[in-house]
Amino acid sequence: MGFYEVIASGLDEESLFKKVGFSLKEEIKIRNPLSMQGEILASHLFPHLLAIVGHNLNQGIEELRIFELAPIFKKDHPFQETPLLAGLVLEKGFDFLSLKGIGEALLDGLDIKEVEYTSCDCGYLSPRQRAAVKKGKTLMGRLGRVNQKITENFQLSFPVYLFEFVFPYLVSSRTLEKRFKPLPKFPSIRRDLALVVKEEIPAERVREEIIKGGGSWLEKVDLFDIYRGGSVPPRYKSLAYSLTFRCSDRTLKDEEVASIQQAIVRLLKRELGAHVRGE
Repeated sequence: MGFYEVIASGLDEESLFKKVGFSLKEEIKIRNPLSMQGEILASHLFPHLLAIVGHNLNQGIEELRIFELAPIFKKDHPFQETPLLAGLVLEKGFDFLSLKGIGEALLDGLDIKEVEYTSCDCGYLSPRQRAAVKKGKTLMGRLGRVNQKITENFQLSFPVYLFEFVFPYLVSSRTLEKRFKPLPKFPSIRRDLALVVKEEIPAERVREEIIKGGGSWLEKVDLFDIYRGGSVPPRYKSLAYSLTFRCSDRTLKDEEVASIQQAIVRLLKRELGAHVRGE
């Protein structure tokens, strides 16, 4: 995925955490630090990753993907040390859905199934571009655009995107058994479906309803666009999904797929009050 690895000491400077807005009372301070760069034990990885992004920008590097796998330290009782996987992306044309795609590729590579993306209240991520990654009741990680006020504090004028995963949860959730299935014999049919829903309805909830209404022929559902403004009323948003249909023993007809899609739309209207954009 084109990431460069960062290897740091596990120590950080207080000024970076002040820029993020974290209270230093929650951090573990080093009694006799050897330098400003080692004043506290890192409770998050992204503050010094943001500093690295800023340094690269100053050197004329305008696009960057970096990650770090390192322990973080929490001032709990008892004292906690947890390995964390964190990454930052600074790229032109990169957005939240691109970041979500990286998260999905990581989880798919580890064969971690039944993961959902839900609402997130993480303060250092932008309210409209953030999500929690959960498997059951376990919070595996978070991803989203870094809050603009924070990036401005680091003198970054471009959007920066962050993902964080609790590494032990990734390890314990991966599937060791590999299963293979034969390549499909019959072609798929793809349809796009743009829906207008209330702002508070999560995109994952809409996706779940689409899967519920799609039946056995619905092979895959992907969210590829979120739009607000224009013809979309206030307090509403447009969610666009790509639907892939396939039958295992014959080629589907266009009218069969159209019938299923109409059934999905009726279900979404009944359960979520959604309607097709432009209708």
